Amino acid sequence: MSKTLRIFGCGGAGINLVSHYFGKETAAGTAELAPALIDTSRSNLRGRKIDEAATYLVEGLDGSGKIRSENYEEINKTIKQILVQIPPGDFNLVVFSASGGSGSVVGPLLLKALNERKLPAIAIVVGTDESTIAAENTLKTIKSLELVAKNSDLPVIMSFHKNDLGGRRSETDRAVWSVISCLSILTSGENMEMDYRDLVHWVQYTKVNGGRSQLATMHVATSADHMKRITAPLSVASLYGDPDQEHLATSADYQSVGYADLSGTDFDQVHFVIGVNDLQRIGQDLKAQVSGMMEERNARIDVDSLLEDGDSEGDVVL
Repeated sequence: MSKTLRIFGCGGAGINLVSHYFGKETAAGTAELAPALIDTSRSNLRGRKIDEAATYLVEGLDGSGKIRSENYEEINKTIKQILVQIPPGDFNLVVFSASGGSGSVVGPLLLKALNERKLPAIAIVVGTDESTIAAENTLKTIKSLELVAKNSDLPVIMSFHKNDLGGRRSETDRAVWSVISCLSILTSGENMEMDYRDLVHWVQYTKVNGGRSQLATMHVATSADHMKRITAPLSVASLYGDPDQEHLATSADYQSVGYADLSGTDFDQVHFVIGVNDLQRIGQDLKAQVSGMMEERNARIDVDSLLEDGDSEGDVVL
C-alpha cells in the first residue's frame, strides 16, 4: 500500500502550485498525494476545484498585503488547529512563496510544528526579487526557516526556486512540480530496499551524524553528471531503475539506496541530495539585491510640492 504524501499549499503561490493536484489519481509506484490549502483570504481559491475538507482559511482575516507581521499572531494561534483538521501524511511537503505576507508566515510555522512532532517534512520555497519588499520578504523568510532549525533538534530542509525578473513563472511552476513528482516516487513506500525509516533518517540526518540542526537545501539530480556536480553533500537518497546499474559513490554522512520502477520517467536514476553549501550563495545574492534596491530608494529625489503658501484647501478642491 502506498504511503501518503501530504502537500500543504500555503498562501497564494502555494495554492497556485498545490491545487494542481486535486482530483489526480495516484500513479503506480508513487505515494498517494494528499493536497491541502491554507490561506488568510478566499480570493486565491476562487474558480478552483478544491476539497473544502482539505482547505483551511484563518478566520477573520483577508490577506496580509505582503506585510509578514500583519497577521503573524492570528496565524500562529491556528497552527495546531490546522494540523487537527488536516492531519500530516507519512511524509510532508510545505509549499509557499517566501515573498508574500501569508504563505511566508504559515510555511515556517507549519514546518516548526511538524519538526516538533518529529514528522519528516521538506519546504518547497519560491523566492522573488521583483520589488524591494518581495526581496526583503524572501530574505526574512529564509532567515525564519533557519531560526526554526536552530531552535529545534532537527534540520529544516528546503528546495529553493527563484522567480527571476524577466523569467517566466510557468518555468518555476514546472520545476516545482518536477521536484514533487520525483519526491512522490521516493516516498511511495514501494521501493525495494528502502523503507520508511531510511527516508526519515535521510531528512533528519542529524540523528545519524550528530551534527547541529540547521537550514539545508535539497537538490534533485536525475543523471550521474548532475549528481557529481553537487558538492559537499550531507545526506543522500538514491533510486536506481536496476540493481545492476553502476552506483555512484558519495562523501555524504548518510546515504540510502533503493530501486524503483522508473519506466514512466525519462531517467534511469534519481538522487535527492541534502547539503548546506548553497545557503551562503542564496543569502549573499538576496542581501546584495536588497542592498541595491535600498540604495536606489535612498537616492530618490524629494520633489517640491506644487502647493504655494497662499493655497488653501478650498482653492485646491474647487
